[in-house]
Amino acid sequence: MARQLRPANPDDEFPHPLAPDKAPRCYSENYLFCGFDGKVGFFTHMGRTPMDPMLWRGLVIIYLPNGKAVLAKDYGRRETRQGPGSNALRYVCNEPLQQWTLHYDGAARLVDRHDLLTGVLGDGPVEPLSFEEGVDGGELDAVVRADLAEDEFALVHELAYLGTR
Repeated sequence: MARQLRPANPDDEFPHPLAPDKAPRCYSENYLFCGFDGKVGFFTHMGRTPMDPMLWRGLVIIYLPNGKAVLAKDYGRRETRQGPGSNALRYVCNEPLQQWTLHYDGAARLVDRHDLLTGVLGDGPVEPLSFEEGVDGGELDAVVRADLAEDEFALVHELAYLGTR
């Protein structure tokens, strides 16, 4: 049976509260922002880890026009009432369904995009990276949430960023 979609509830914008000792097995909750302005593209993802839902995994990929890409991945427990957070990456919901701010303050690796297509990329040298980017409601696609059966523990939360500022 197909799941019915309903308009997003503003409360769904925020991380769902979990008690560390009562978190469902393999629970996951994910946030995603991405965009492209014709020259530079970016993709950021934040998700709870299945082995420990209190631990968030952050991922940043920035595609540069010179054939290079900037990559960063980290883990952390920096969730707040306003949004999820790994160690270096934080998403802050300023106004539900209207405005978010993405914060990154850490290190990242500069690589050739070709290397991303040729196999597993091992560790390498990193450089400091810091940014803060706002995402306004006019740039967000419609957000929907699947009504899930009581015994299922999953949340589909996709936000599409349609352009860089």
